[in-house]
Amino acid sequence: MDMRTRDSASGGGRRRAGLAITLVELLLKASGGKVNGKFLAAVAVVAIVVVAGFLLFRLLMLDVIMQVVEQRR
Repeated sequence: MDMRTRDSASGGGRRRAGLAITLVELLLKASGGKVNGKFLAAVAVVAIVVVAGFLLFRLLMLDVIMQVVEQRR
C-alpha cells in the first residue's frame, strides 16, 4: 500500500506530503539518483523560500483582518 492509496482511503489528510515525496523522487530520477551538495542546497533554498512566503502571506492576511475588525468598532 503506497502513500497515495492510504491517503485517499483515509480522506486525503496528508496528500501534500505524498506530493512532496513524489517530487523528490522525480528530481532524484532526473539527476540519475545521485544526491550531491548542490542538489540538497537547492532543495533547502526552495523549501525556505516557500515557508517564508507562506508565513509572510499569513502575517499579511492577519494584518488585513485586524484592520477590518478595528474599522468596524
